[in-house]
Amino acid sequence: MDDWQDFADIKWRQVFQLTPAGGKEVVGATSFEGTTEVNTDTHAVFMFSIQVLNIYFPDQDPATSAQFDQLIRSFVPLTFNASLDRLIAYMPKPQSENTVALKNDPPFIFVSYTQCSDFQEVCACSGQQTEMEKITARPTRGTLGPSMIS
Repeated sequence: MDDWQDFADIKWRQVFQLTPAGGKEVVGATSFEGTTEVNTDTHAVFMFSIQVLNIYFPDQDPATSAQFDQLIRSFVPLTFNASLDRLIAYMPKPQSENTVALKNDPPFIFVSYTQCSDFQEVCACSGQQTEMEKITARPTRGTLGPSMIS
């Protein structure tokens, strides 16, 4: 489906295979437009005034394409019933909206595989000065294994 303006005027494209009597299978594509009436109670869409806009036969010469064009136009119904759910599934999706850029970097994790007597030594073991050294005034005693301090 290309467009469904106000759920009233619909435009769509369709690919098909046509096998004329006594002939070879031909692949083509066509574009249609029509008017719709939607029944939300039964989830049905009634399409009417269906018109063929274009028919394409990529592998055919112009004379053969003209014959197939007339044949296809003779098969197109003037009215058609379709499922509302199916048509909505084929509707073009809107472009994604711009979002706010967030900083989702994980926090720095302090890990010590050696014995340290307090938090400041853990930071000294990692070799980095952090804001947490300034905030943390209470030493932690004991052996720190693989752990996460945040």
